[in-house]
Amino acid sequence: MRKNRMSALLGAGALLTTLAAGDRQPAWSGESPATTAASTTPQPAAGTTRPVAFGVPAYAPAASKIEADIVEATRWLGIPVVRSSRFPSGSPIAFFCAGALADRQFPARLRSFVNGGGRALVTSRLASHLGRLPSERADRVFVLPSSQGPAGVLALPQAQVDRLRNFALYPLGLRMEAPPRVALTLVGQQGLVVENRNPYAAGVKLTFLTEKWPTIQCLASEGAEIPLDGHTVALQAPPRGTQRFRIVSR
Repeated sequence: MRKNRMSALLGAGALLTTLAAGDRQPAWSGESPATTAASTTPQPAAGTTRPVAFGVPAYAPAASKIEADIVEATRWLGIPVVRSSRFPSGSPIAFFCAGALADRQFPARLRSFVNGGGRALVTSRLASHLGRLPSERADRVFVLPSSQGPAGVLALPQAQVDRLRNFALYPLGLRMEAPPRVALTLVGQQGLVVENRNPYAAGVKLTFLTEKWPTIQCLASEGAEIPLDGHTVALQAPPRGTQRFRIVSR
């Protein structure tokens, strides 16, 4: 057991070194990451090659950048959005903004996606073009208020942030408690990154649901282990800081 634990910690160092190549996995993956800045206003991502992330695909046809700033703001609500130029029919959860309307087949694709069991997080601007679908499938469609732009998204009440974030994270086997301006990036099932753009330390709780994470043991960072209390880990994200962790499994 001690040998396996030591191997896991050594592996953590390798992964953390890889993650340290950049500050974050951007929502808009093909652009370069923004440099670390003191501003708490989310900036579009830009950067070099990143570790492959998985999370909530944000469908964005190449023909449109409409509401790209809303997608980026949503990332700072703790939803690990990752841009996809292909309709995410195989994902259990996806994020859709008004830019998806560049795809003429989108309304029919979305209805099929939802009727097939998928969860859809949609902006209010997009929802206004979807007829009765959001109300008919309120169990599967969550509307994110976007009329006030990115600032409005980041000013949503904490209770509303918690509901929409956990609506999106549940299919990934996660629950999260954190204030706005805290981002979560998942690097496969091997690692995660927590970023805090707030000027104060932020408490973060991550719960790993057994069905999706049956063998998780702890998180590891820079040779130290952070144990789980049951299925939950409590973290303290430093002001305007980035933390990188390896997910250690039994």
